[in-house]
Amino acid sequence: MKTDYTLLAARMEEGWVLINTRLHAPVAKRAIERGVLGFTPETLRSEVTYGHSRFDYLADDTYVELKGCSLVLENRCLFPNAPTARGVKHLESLIHAARSGYGAVILIMAVRPCDCFAPHPDRDPAFRKIFAKAIANGVGYRGFHIRIEAGRILYDGPLPLCP
Repeated sequence: MKTDYTLLAARMEEGWVLINTRLHAPVAKRAIERGVLGFTPETLRSEVTYGHSRFDYLADDTYVELKGCSLVLENRCLFPNAPTARGVKHLESLIHAARSGYGAVILIMAVRPCDCFAPHPDRDPAFRKIFAKAIANGVGYRGFHIRIEAGRILYDGPLPLCP
């Protein structure tokens, strides 16, 4: 059934939270253009194929896969909130890209306030394991917070990895 409206965000205790995942890509693209990867790319392409994977972005010679993170437990942003064979495949492909001499980054966008990011300890052991392997094999991690204020989606600072 089609409706006349699209739900974009929901009001929670901490304020407005972006829930429409179709907005993640354009928000992240803007953040990349403004240097969230640690550099400002000269070229930025979306939906780029590498091997059997399609990554969200190619920023110069760096493949970037975006994951939106909405689950917060004990003030930690955790991903995934359900098993993700696709997420595991993306990290395997990022490892391959890094080993082949390309830049490779997993980009986490926190849509709720938290202190740090970690792979969920229980929801998908395969993702947790491949995330650690990716970091150990040259895949970079970048994370950032967003917030909604006065109807605008705003960058709200970096999201470090949890110790």
